[in-house]
Amino acid sequence: MKNSKTQKTYKILKYIFFCACLVFTGTIKSQTLYPEITNYSFGSSQNWSVDVNFEASIAVANNAGLSTYNGQTWEMHQLPKNMIIRSVLCDGDIIYTGSYEEFGYWKKDALGELKYNSLKSKFEVNNPQDSEEYWQIIKYNDLIIFRSFGAIYAYDGTKIKNITTDFNVSNISVYKNKLIFGSLDRGVLEVTNSGVKPYFQYEALRSLSSVSHLTSFKDLLFVFDQNSGGYLVKADSVSKLPEAINLVLKNFTLNKVTFIDETQVAFGTVKNGVVIYNFIKDEYRVINKRSGLRNNTVLDMALSDNNLWLALDDGVSRIAIKSEYAYFNDITGTLGAVYDVAFFNNAYYLASNTGVYTFIDNELALVANSEGHCWSLFQYQNKLLCAHNRGAFVLESNRLVPIEGSFSGVYNYYSIPRSKDLLISTYSGIAVLKENKKQFAISALAGLEGPIDKVVFQNDSTLWATGNYEGLFKVDFDSGNLKINDVQSLSDHAVISENKVKLEPINNQLYFVINGNWFTYSNNTQSFGVFVDFKNKSLLGEKNGSLWMYDNQTLGLVNYDREFKIKDVLFNKNLTSKFVTGYEKIIYKNDSTLIFNLKDGFSTLNLKKDIQYKTSQPKVAKIYVNRELFQISKNNSIELNHEQAQLVTFDVYTPGHYENALQYQLKGRVNQEEAIVNGVFTIQNLPAGDYNLTIFEKKQPSRKTHFEIKILPPWYLSTLMVVFYLMLVLLGMYLAGRYQKHKAEKAHLKTQKRLKAEAEKKLQLVEKNNLINEIKTRKKELTNRTASIVKKNETIILLRNELKRLEKVSPNVTRTKNILHRSGEQLDSKNDWHIFESKFNELNEDFFKNLSKAFPKLTTKDRKLCAYIKVGLTSKEIAPLLGITVRSVELQRYRLRKKLNLDAEITFIEFLRGF
Repeated sequence: MKNSKTQKTYKILKYIFFCACLVFTGTIKSQTLYPEITNYSFGSSQNWSVDVNFEASIAVANNAGLSTYNGQTWEMHQLPKNMIIRSVLCDGDIIYTGSYEEFGYWKKDALGELKYNSLKSKFEVNNPQDSEEYWQIIKYNDLIIFRSFGAIYAYDGTKIKNITTDFNVSNISVYKNKLIFGSLDRGVLEVTNSGVKPYFQYEALRSLSSVSHLTSFKDLLFVFDQNSGGYLVKADSVSKLPEAINLVLKNFTLNKVTFIDETQVAFGTVKNGVVIYNFIKDEYRVINKRSGLRNNTVLDMALSDNNLWLALDDGVSRIAIKSEYAYFNDITGTLGAVYDVAFFNNAYYLASNTGVYTFIDNELALVANSEGHCWSLFQYQNKLLCAHNRGAFVLESNRLVPIEGSFSGVYNYYSIPRSKDLLISTYSGIAVLKENKKQFAISALAGLEGPIDKVVFQNDSTLWATGNYEGLFKVDFDSGNLKINDVQSLSDHAVISENKVKLEPINNQLYFVINGNWFTYSNNTQSFGVFVDFKNKSLLGEKNGSLWMYDNQTLGLVNYDREFKIKDVLFNKNLTSKFVTGYEKIIYKNDSTLIFNLKDGFSTLNLKKDIQYKTSQPKVAKIYVNRELFQISKNNSIELNHEQAQLVTFDVYTPGHYENALQYQLKGRVNQEEAIVNGVFTIQNLPAGDYNLTIFEKKQPSRKTHFEIKILPPWYLSTLMVVFYLMLVLLGMYLAGRYQKHKAEKAHLKTQKRLKAEAEKKLQLVEKNNLINEIKTRKKELTNRTASIVKKNETIILLRNELKRLEKVSPNVTRTKNILHRSGEQLDSKNDWHIFESKFNELNEDFFKNLSKAFPKLTTKDRKLCAYIKVGLTSKEIAPLLGITVRSVELQRYRLRKKLNLDAEITFIEFLRGF
């Protein structure tokens, strides 16, 4: 009964001790801040095993299959029948995996794709056993050793041999070149050439009977017995872990063990994340979901350089064990966004949108009377001042006390040149804070009203102020009397108008930042000048001529020296993704430690912590051509045809680096340079030609990989086709020449014909004109001759008529008759007609012929009358020619009309024109 009470009392004390350990976990036995943790959700629930290959790429065995991560891109690979994978081992470029009644390996093919090769056929007869799963794989010399809960197997590259069965195997390990394993019912055992025997190397381990974990590192060996706790073998000496840490491991349920180095070991637990134990200092710290882990159940761990990879019940986490960054993240949401941090009296004070908090010994606590939005903290004469939404406060006895005279919400405090007093920017203008006999008092300054969020002194008498939303003011300030003399508003200036302005003083020079553009101001010309060096960058902090900028495009932290030369560039997505947009800043804890305010906490950066990272160059993991995998040549070059060049995608990574910022540069007929997002970039529609592709790290551009790309021309631009086109061109030129010659000849001939035609036309015109002139002349001669005959005949007729009248009285009748006879002969003379006819025929060559042919019954007199009428003679003029009277002519015309069958409407002249 007494022993029972004693055991009960022991258990109670043990429980109280364990609770005390939990209370002090992460305080007395832990560091203040947590290492950098990156969480990954890719893959599946229940990630059973994790390992790292020679390039520090990750392989994770889980319920969905095998997940791999090269530092930029996650991929999922599935077994036949989508079986669960329980274990994984990376050995060179091979990944071994164990599953349900299945064991095999994965290896990349020529396209960079992981392909599975089953080794099930390599088992000896009757193996593997039914319903057997393989939970652990290790390498021992040239053998691949893997185990289930009941047996251990060895693969030598050709066959799989069973080493042992009938043992309740929990873990296998290699220690001092011996293959040992833990048994849940037989303790620590050793595999020898002759079989399995107890591991009696150390006396303290002989009594162990239920070993659930064992692991080794160099000359270190850790063994955990479910009944006795943990043991550490070091330098051939065995020591039991202190009761406190053993109790923690037991109550958190130890699940995996991995050595970090010669001084630390990591314990993965089922209930509370990872316990990092320093067995030299006997100190431990707990890293769990509260610290930033994705999940508290650790199913496996693997160490890669400075990173501890955790396979969790939900997701994967990476802990940067020795990182220069440290974090505090409040996952409860209580803290809110942090706008400022002060390290004051050996404690962190956090100004957030929910109040002011202390962070001491890993505990977050709200400062009394600090509820509400706090913009900034200011250390002044061993006091901590708070710029709060409710006014100005001072910290006293861990409580915020309002300062007398505070009249509005406060943005910040500023030192006044050559004065012990402070200037305050408030929601309602600016004010002066004075201290008298350790009592603070505030008095408002007249002349500048409205919300003023920042004030910067350019010199003793000039300060600049910006409105919280917009506006820029230049203030003439009396530092001696602490008053405003004059205010000049530049809010309407073309550069400033309706824009938010940030004031940034650097090396005694004031800069104005507007929409990412930096400006300086000239008092002489009263104008703004562009300063291009810091475009799209935000000032985080400046101290002793060294300044830090945040590049809003590359998301990098850039460190400049006094002469604005870049000293260093840091890239950390975990950090920058948590920046409070518009309020990014650096707080200097000391010369070597920087503090960053974050959306859910804060981070520190130890500038003196020298972390050695792998120095490797980027590599191309895969190439997709028009979304189809394309084989990568060993000399980093590819040759594509025109169709393939439409869409070329590269998967790239840097061995040993995770989420590092990469960039590519393409030079050739097309030149471009862009950032690489998540390890993937695409080049489209490259024209034919040779290109040089350079892939490099933004942080260290000297680490680069060159890739040669040759784009062949399309078939219609190939060499053969170019020769064909050249021949076509030459043929075309020849034909064109022939055509031009023919065309010229044709044109020449046409010109000759045209000239000849023109000449002939001109000749014809001349001939026509000559003919017309000749006709006119002949007509005139005919007319004149006819007129002469008419006149002659008229005269003869006149004389004859006179003679006839005088014939009876003439003294010589005979002579008179003789004259009348001779004159009558003259009238009937055929000579006059022949002369007329000759002249008439010259003008009307075929007239009589055509007329006689048409009217053969016409008499000579009729034809003569037609000729006289055709030349236009009147009846009066015709009468003398015919030697008859006018009346006789009219009678003949009448008779002629009838012979010609002429209508009354048609004149003789119109009719005779047709002959």
